[in-house]
Amino acid sequence: MPKKATPAENTVNREYKSSIFAMLFRDKTKLLELYNTISGTSYIDPDMPLREAVEQAITECIREGILEDFLKKNRAEAMKVSIYEYDARKHIEMEREDSYKDGRADMLHQIIHTMLSNGRTVSQIAAELKMEEDIIAEIAGEQKEDPA
Repeated sequence: MPKKATPAENTVNREYKSSIFAMLFRDKTKLLELYNTISGTSYIDPDMPLREAVEQAITECIREGILEDFLKKNRAEAMKVSIYEYDARKHIEMEREDSYKDGRADMLHQIIHTMLSNGRTVSQIAAELKMEEDIIAEIAGEQKEDPA
């Protein structure tokens, strides 16, 4: 007979699941379609302002009896927390994107500097990398200022 899972084994890491969910559904329209399908709703505006969306969600939770007493007593606090958490996630995502772009820029600089040190000209590098010569020349100029 198979062993039954204990409550500890059934614990779901919701933060992990929500991160994966967010990565898989970055397209707000598709995400809204999925939500409508799962919840039986028919929302149509994926670009609704955050404050309005949170207000609507709180109102619907109260109407559906979901955390009704808590939300009636703590509506303003729930609004603030919901909006703050959203902004924190957005900020973290923006930081990740900036870091990714910075890493790509650093790699490009390193590649160009290596090509220059191997004797390639700015024109040759631009042709090989399919980039404009003035951008390569600007990065090459940085190499002259930076002895490393």
